Amino acid sequence: MRFLSRRKLRPLCIAISLFLAVYFLTRSVVQFQLNQQVEYYRHYFNKNRDNLQREFNPLEIKQIPGPVIDELYKKRQEDVIKNKKDPIDWNKFAYVNYVAQRDYLCNTLIMFKALKEDYKTKAKLVLLLTNDVVSELQGDQNLLEKIKDLDKDQVVVKMVEPIHKNDDYSVWKNSLTKLDIFNLTEFERIVYVDNDANLQDNLDELFFLPEYVNFAAPLTYWELKEKDLKKAYKEVKHMKNPINANKYIDKSVARIQNGKMIYNHLPNLPHTLYLNAENIGDDILKSRTVFSISKLFHRVKPSKVKFTSALMVIKPNNVTYQNIRDVLIPYALKTKRMYDMDVINEFMYNLKEIIYDHFSVVKSLKHNYIPEVLVLPFGRYGILTGSIKDYKQHNMMKHDLLGYQYLDTKGEDVSDDLETVIKNCKYLHYSDYPMGKPWHYDKKETIECKVDKDSKDKKNEQKICDLWNSVVLPFYGRDDICPKPIKPSKPGQSSPPS
Repeated sequence: MRFLSRRKLRPLCIAISLFLAVYFLTRSVVQFQLNQQVEYYRHYFNKNRDNLQREFNPLEIKQIPGPVIDELYKKRQEDVIKNKKDPIDWNKFAYVNYVAQRDYLCNTLIMFKALKEDYKTKAKLVLLLTNDVVSELQGDQNLLEKIKDLDKDQVVVKMVEPIHKNDDYSVWKNSLTKLDIFNLTEFERIVYVDNDANLQDNLDELFFLPEYVNFAAPLTYWELKEKDLKKAYKEVKHMKNPINANKYIDKSVARIQNGKMIYNHLPNLPHTLYLNAENIGDDILKSRTVFSISKLFHRVKPSKVKFTSALMVIKPNNVTYQNIRDVLIPYALKTKRMYDMDVINEFMYNLKEIIYDHFSVVKSLKHNYIPEVLVLPFGRYGILTGSIKDYKQHNMMKHDLLGYQYLDTKGEDVSDDLETVIKNCKYLHYSDYPMGKPWHYDKKETIECKVDKDSKDKKNEQKICDLWNSVVLPFYGRDDICPKPIKPSKPGQSSPPS
């Protein structure tokens, strides 16, 4: 019997060996061909980028600098004055908050009041409010009425059903509700912002990103280390691209003024931050089910650097939302530790799969693809308050285009100092994990940053403390808007950055 089992097993082993040999040989050949094609496209776009108008580089995800965003908005306004375009219809644009916990309702009032009265936006102000929060108010509708009374026409309150994860007691248990923002199809473009933040200016310029962009957001820079940045700089230099961010800004601004396409002239997001930069063909293959055995058993993981869901620019559409509602939310509800940001980065805007999808369109369908994502500069649209106290992140905050630096014509660093970076950041997210949010504490003295008496660098630490206090403590000067800080439903509850 043992002899017969071996005789039966031998052909099976031979068959498996032949299969694996053919698999790996085929994979190697395809991988080689892909890398050859990658090199072709790199050379083609580097050589011809100045003359391309509706042809986009499929192998790159682009970062858009703040001054370029400003120039796009300025050009749109100038076109109205010169009668080249119709006047801006602000009813087609909206700032959006969502509130699934009563603790956060006052934050929306503060943010919407600032947007309307201080920053003079004309865009709609939309609040997605879950029904259970309204029930918790128990007849005390004062805060909600204050929000509506800011402007009966400009403010829109939409009631939505909360999406809870069963047996989940984390601070993110309701976060899938946020995905309802993709259903706001009555608007041409929305700027979604988490309301646990210090908003220091309006963000109107974000409504006028290139029309083909369906999604834009800053990246989770705080997950990167110094070695990651060094690899990114090295890649940019190796590809013989300028490391000076100002060169990309000057070139893009000039092209906007001349009515030319800017996409191919924006700085690339270095592949080392989300791909195997030395073998892109291998990463493309790993995104293809037929060549990825492991993908049969494991979902494709997002890159180390990914999009934050705290601030997002979105063009809502029915197809995207239907997929979210019918496929992604049901999957997330039955998957442990999968929340809004996981859905966005693993299934909707996975950086690795974006490259594969772009490349497939160009390679297989033989026509130009149109990009749908851009990376926003986190230095303007997404600094964490906790980063102010983290010395390791200070240099990164000054150079918010990953892989590039702000230099003058002599190659000298001309980046802003930390105080100026924080002053110019439009959206500072309250995130000082494990410390809670400011409204979770009755007195500002409880969380006020103070220098340790045993500090060896008191002068510098006092400077950092003063900067952090200037951003966070003003929250306590808003008693005229919200009478008193609202206690969290679970005292001391906090969350890591998102």
